[in-house]
Amino acid sequence: DPFGRKGDILGFIYGQPLKLNNGVAVANVDTGNSTHYEVFYRYLVNDNISITPGFFLVTDPGHISRNNDIFVGTIRTTFSF
Repeated sequence: DPFGRKGDILGFIYGQPLKLNNGVAVANVDTGNSTHYEVFYRYLVNDNISITPGFFLVTDPGHISRNNDIFVGTIRTTFSF
């Protein structure tokens, strides 16, 4: 319950997407390592509705170092009945 509000959630996610290092279908082997960072805050409007703004960043998409980083802002609304 960040900031003293019951039911709200502040979160941070960090991880690495799956990577195929070797195989017949791998045309371009690259030493890049993709990473995913995400931060979000779930704001509980009432018992049935929550709004979750967030932001995430993916570095070296597809594990290819020459790819540009991806920046995405999100707003999610959840209805629970």
